[in-house]
Amino acid sequence: MESPYIIVKSRKLLHLVPLDDILYIERKGRKIEVETEGHHYSYYGDMREVMPHLDERFAPVLKRFSINLSRLVAVTNGLALFDCGKEYQFAREAGTRLKRLFDLFLRLKALQRDEETEQKMVAETDGGS
Repeated sequence: MESPYIIVKSRKLLHLVPLDDILYIERKGRKIEVETEGHHYSYYGDMREVMPHLDERFAPVLKRFSINLSRLVAVTNGLALFDCGKEYQFAREAGTRLKRLFDLFLRLKALQRDEETEQKMVAETDGGS
């Protein structure tokens, strides 16, 4: 199955950026900034065009900023720490919002993991009878 992606398009560049690679997407003025572990893309665009292509891993912390929660490892004092070592500092209110969103994301992942474990145990029990 093909990984979902967004298209970064400018006069000099046309690039497919897999959602798995994206740390965050931010609107700065008329430009869209896409940050990945190894690259920074900047192009003229509209967040309303980008948002429909993002999945449940992405949380809109601000109207102009969406973060990939699956790439976060910690949120502390408004500082988002990513699995690749990069960081992003938020203002207090946005940092508090991000912390709540990250907590909900982690709880949901834990519930999904528990459900998968339970299904495997049922399948093993049914298969062993």
